[in-house]
Amino acid sequence: GVNAAAGDHILVPYIGEPYDGLRIHHTFRVFFSIAAGSQQTLALSLRRFTDDSIIGSEIQIFRTPDEEGQLYIFETYTSNANDPFVEGGFYFLLRNDSGVNVTIQGEVGILLQQTFESPVVFP
Repeated sequence: GVNAAAGDHILVPYIGEPYDGLRIHHTFRVFFSIAAGSQQTLALSLRRFTDDSIIGSEIQIFRTPDEEGQLYIFETYTSNANDPFVEGGFYFLLRNDSGVNVTIQGEVGILLQQTFESPVVFP
């Protein structure tokens, strides 16, 4: 299960759970809408909460004059109790170095799907 560890990051508990010791493949779908405007390049990243380091690499995000919806997919895994998901959790960061303000409108949606290395029985 996923727990909201704090208002600004997500924690996937691992130790003592039925899947403790198994590799878990995580697929994150992140959806949001940037208000249309002049062409700008931004970046979206999945980051470790404990040290703000990037997991994988950033995904380029483009603001355009006519399209608002954005959907991006991240894939990663947890393999042991020392993974950042276990120790401190994770969060998503939208980086804007363009010098031009962009507005996220409406709600941000995050879907997390987990595939376990082998079948898991939850009590």
